[in-house]
Amino acid sequence: MADTRQIVSWALERPCPMRSGPNWTDPNQTRSALAQIQSCADHLQDGECIDGIWVTSAYWGSDASDRHVDIPSSGIRVEEVARECGGWDIVRSTCRHCEANVARTSSDSVAGCHAYLDVLHPHSEQLDELLWETIRLHGLEDRLRVSFKVTNPLWFGFWIDSPLNRQQCEFLLDLLPRSLPRLWGNDESGNDVEAIFDVDQFVFSDFDPADHYGNQFRAFFHALQSSIQWELPLHVKLAPPGHTDLGYYTQFAHCPECKAAARVARWSEPVQSQSYRCEVCDHAFDPSTTFQSIRDEVDFDSHSLEKQLGDQYDDFAIRYGLSRGVSKQQMVEALDNHRDGPRRRQVMECRKRVKQMERMYAAKPDSSADDTLPKLLILELAPGVVLEMIKVMPGEFLMGSDESEDEQPVHRVVMDQPYYIGKFPITQLQWIAVMRQNPSRCRGDLKLPVEQVNWFSAQEFCVRLSEIVGRHMRLPSEAEWEYACRAGTTSRYSFGDEISAEDANHDDRIKSPEDLFLVSDRDEGRRVTTSVDQFPPNPWGIHDMHGNVSEWCQDSWHPCYDGAPSNGRAWLDRDEPVEHVARGGAAYTMGTACRSAARRQQRANCGAREYRPEEETNDSTSHLFSMFDTTEYYGIRVAYSPHCPGSEESNPK
Repeated sequence: MADTRQIVSWALERPCPMRSGPNWTDPNQTRSALAQIQSCADHLQDGECIDGIWVTSAYWGSDASDRHVDIPSSGIRVEEVARECGGWDIVRSTCRHCEANVARTSSDSVAGCHAYLDVLHPHSEQLDELLWETIRLHGLEDRLRVSFKVTNPLWFGFWIDSPLNRQQCEFLLDLLPRSLPRLWGNDESGNDVEAIFDVDQFVFSDFDPADHYGNQFRAFFHALQSSIQWELPLHVKLAPPGHTDLGYYTQFAHCPECKAAARVARWSEPVQSQSYRCEVCDHAFDPSTTFQSIRDEVDFDSHSLEKQLGDQYDDFAIRYGLSRGVSKQQMVEALDNHRDGPRRRQVMECRKRVKQMERMYAAKPDSSADDTLPKLLILELAPGVVLEMIKVMPGEFLMGSDESEDEQPVHRVVMDQPYYIGKFPITQLQWIAVMRQNPSRCRGDLKLPVEQVNWFSAQEFCVRLSEIVGRHMRLPSEAEWEYACRAGTTSRYSFGDEISAEDANHDDRIKSPEDLFLVSDRDEGRRVTTSVDQFPPNPWGIHDMHGNVSEWCQDSWHPCYDGAPSNGRAWLDRDEPVEHVARGGAAYTMGTACRSAARRQQRANCGAREYRPEEETNDSTSHLFSMFDTTEYYGIRVAYSPHCPGSEESNPK
């Protein structure tokens, strides 16, 4: 949860056909107008464009041999960028003779009248001490107090006034080149850094493409010089502290004068209105007026190459790969992997096996009348290992809820045949009896539910289980799962509308998504699975439908219930998508994720990670392992239809 870096944006004021609008001198407006032109020109110059397209980002992919391959994902047609400005010839000619074009990496560089400074920690004691040390060493203290409002830390005071006047530019040009390079170029031998550092050599040296950090400051020093020489106003702006996450940009409460963070609760919304005096510059303000959290409206598909190129995309991707030393075959394989080709084929094979099992057992259904079928079916898996299944009688219910878009619309489902569903999630003991291994991370009691199970291994378990017990065992459909979970209730949970730590194994500390950042540890054994019979059953005698482990269903994932079957069968798509449905929440989820109607989209290969005992965990990564190893608790609960009707239904659309 690191803050967004408080960069300093700057722009030299010089009339230009590429800069327009009422706030064209504002550094952020300049950056918005010119950054894309600048980047396109640099990539054209470096010969990095393919078919006139600058590839701006690429997916991390791999070929069939798991060798890394970059797959082009988004790009910009560079000619279109310069078209509004009259074309690249006019752009280059304009910038070549412009006194404000100072951030040059070559004679053909464009839009060098703006850039930014990125000091990692502007409030750090190290930076402040370094600035004051240079000021005292060179007798700049009187000039500082005349030129700027002195703040503590000093860095914030340099950017309060904008544009900078000549006196301020001259002071910064005397101070910063002697100070800032030492942040990334300290002499570790203990020698006098000032004595061995040539300020003029640094400022006037050529731009080095490999020295991104140094180039930032070298460009700014040139901007200071141009501002003095050509009397060009130099506009500066320090960004306020903020953070981008979960699709939102949150700007923390800060001083409107110097942009230093206010010492108030950062994530409170709204921030309490109060009278506050800035600890950095002594400015009085109300912190509530500077806090905001807004939706980060970023259209990630706006430059999608697949959308731009359509049927020509694959050929382009191959040419892109060839330009980077990737063979045509490697790129074809990487594209197939990126589109989940192997996983889709794996899903298809699983579907075929399920159909084969259906046909195998369809010839010998259980002919017993519904009322003579036992309420509790007990199947032996191995000596001393049994599987208990609860009979669920036909009926109807309202599936879904109004609490989430993916649970809508609420619709009536009629269950016209009885079926059996596991009294408990499959335990580690049962999994070992069938699969001869245990993938689980939470160990110590074989009555713990099996976890680290993906949809594919769940299907394999059902096939092997069917062979052992002589019945068609399968994953429940999503409708069968919710019908059994509700057990005739209409409340949010089968035990009511509220959930507590006594009702189910979930993380009751998590009340909102933001709380996830505060409870990522295991905290004295929390966020781990519990024995499948530890919590009370629902009204039909079925345990652990809420929490503990998320349970795979047979269905393909659909973002809502429009077009869903009304007969309780599994809802499948003909194109064999990799995403499937998981139900029930888990030990690490918040209570609302454990509701009867709650559903989760997940890739079929998710959930199965290699088990690593604690003693085998590398010390350097153990803290990361402990943070994220609780987020893959996927298990299964099996179902069985005694009359063996078709358990699957294709998407009717």
